[in-house]
Amino acid sequence: DTAANFPTGINPGSAPVNLAAGATFSTKAATDGPVINYTVIRNATQLAAISSGLAGNYVLGTAITAPVSSWTPIGNTATPFAGIFDGLVHKVVGLQHTNGGADVDVGLFGGSTGLIQNVGVTNVTIAGSQNVGALVGFNNGFVVNSYATGTVQGTGTGDVGRIGGLVGYSQGPILGSYANVAVTATTGTQPGAPFAAGRGGIGGLAGVVTTAVNDSYARGAVTGINAVGGLVGYSLAGISNTYATGAVSGSTNVNGLLGQEADPFAFPPFVFNSFWHITTTGQMTGGGGAAA
Repeated sequence: DTAANFPTGINPGSAPVNLAAGATFSTKAATDGPVINYTVIRNATQLAAISSGLAGNYVLGTAITAPVSSWTPIGNTATPFAGIFDGLVHKVVGLQHTNGGADVDVGLFGGSTGLIQNVGVTNVTIAGSQNVGALVGFNNGFVVNSYATGTVQGTGTGDVGRIGGLVGYSQGPILGSYANVAVTATTGTQPGAPFAAGRGGIGGLAGVVTTAVNDSYARGAVTGINAVGGLVGYSLAGISNTYATGAVSGSTNVNGLLGQEADPFAFPPFVFNSFWHITTTGQMTGGGGAAA
């Protein structure tokens, strides 16, 4: 199994770091690096309060169950989260945002220019029209060693696009991460350029990416209309050491790994050392990479 040779995001052997209420947490790089202090998050109320401190640094002290009512994403494209969020290998469970319609920048984080790492979002149910992902709707920072499970939907009657299992629209690197998310976007206007117009770009891990995706994978089923891929819907950047195994279906620019790349004649190629599974994806072409 070629897929077994690739990383699985957070190491299954990694143990969450539990922090008690009132605990403090800080890090220091080497002996002369700056000390970074973090606020410890232990419940959903504290998690939501990050929206009032978008430049702060935070860690999860325990696993958190998201509120039953619809989640208000932290930050957005115009006013993004700009700090550090470290899950310490904990997860946020049961995140819901089902207002649907024309909602944009939907995820645990609506928009981020910061660092989000070592966190899982599980059993999510979220929907929106553009920039929709379980962890981050719009990422212009770093997503590292993180994962998602559940369902993500692209909804609305207007432009629908940049919909992904983990990240909707990523202008920053996605590293060592994965998604096992059912991604569906079969409404609205999708034909056109996913990057420029926000139409289409539906992927198991990320909808549209403009920078690197490395050491990552997607296993969820993906259904869309335009630029639909098992891993990434539309890419303007390098993808390496990745794979996709979920069923993929759509109308135009549909492939097992990468739905559509901006320049299929680029050298070096956008896709390196990456694979899709012909049988499980249901696709004979990958849009890059090699069949497994």
